[in-house]
Amino acid sequence: MKKILAIILLAALAVSFSACGSIKIPRQQDTGDNGAASAVKNGDDSQNIASDANGEKVMDTGDFEITLPDGYHIANEYIPEDSSANLLITDKQENIGISFIKEKISDFEGTVVTDLDSYLKVQHENVQADSIGEMTEENGLKYFEYQSVNDGTSFKYFTTAASDGENYWTIQCFCVADEYDQLKPDFIRWISSIKFH
Repeated sequence: MKKILAIILLAALAVSFSACGSIKIPRQQDTGDNGAASAVKNGDDSQNIASDANGEKVMDTGDFEITLPDGYHIANEYIPEDSSANLLITDKQENIGISFIKEKISDFEGTVVTDLDSYLKVQHENVQADSIGEMTEENGLKYFEYQSVNDGTSFKYFTTAASDGENYWTIQCFCVADEYDQLKPDFIRWISSIKFH
């Protein structure tokens, strides 16, 4: 499975991650504890995770929080050394992945990247894949999808971006293509749950 996950991640990073973006995910204010949260540690990663009443977990990555189903964990050991990715989160079975790339906004001064939309547009224009979808917007979230075959298996990718005010973040959710349509609403929900620190 490690080899497959590494191949999937490499394909996910086929997007030229020197500029990608979509909609700025706003910082959400804390609405207080609903009484259902409990802090837990997850494995050797010592990740900061709180459980909610729905069986989902709020994972604190250090840069942001994201709400995911129970069992998702940081799997940075699968990120190739030559990768631009800063963070990889996978499910227990390592069939679904979410990769994150953090790039300083100031690094784009003097380029065609002037805002989050142009960041995502450049990513879309530079992706190299078997099938690339158009830029789309759904519920205020701008994204594009693409499909690529790796080791005889077809994978599908949901790519968007966000900004924390100082950095652009490329966010990619990916899975086996046959499971994509079922998982896409979850990808959108998970990305929409991100709260930057």
